[in-house]
Amino acid sequence: MPDADVWLNPGAPPGSADGIVVWIDNDNNSGTEVFAVENDGGGLTRRVFEVDESGDVHLRGPLESSGTMQFNHKVVGGGDPIAFSSNGTEVARIESDGLGRFTTGGVNLPLLTATPHGSRVGIAGDVVLFDAGGGTFHLMVCAGGNSWSNA
Repeated sequence: MPDADVWLNPGAPPGSADGIVVWIDNDNNSGTEVFAVENDGGGLTRRVFEVDESGDVHLRGPLESSGTMQFNHKVVGGGDPIAFSSNGTEVARIESDGLGRFTTGGVNLPLLTATPHGSRVGIAGDVVLFDAGGGTFHLMVCAGGNSWSNA
């Protein structure tokens, strides 16, 4: 017996070129149970949001917000609120103390051998490492233009 799939696509049959399709695979004996939202008439290549039967949430495309996005880790005992991976390898994690941890290659900061203050132009918030020599490095942040100070 086929899955009892449910389509929410007002005014048109499943698979039509309507704006958004919500697809609910609601049987309880399948290895492919999923809730999905698809755009432009639906189909796997048009899937933009999916919750699989393991509870994993998949987003495809840009994640946009007009305000501040907040991620909370609400498991008893605490934990790290968010981690980022690329091709299955973790590249960054925001830890429970609020500090960021980045793997090799996850952050690419320019390493300068001369102070950027007065000579290097940037935009507010740009960050560089200044090698002051003798094993001393300064993390410097731009206030805008060529104004830089120790972070």
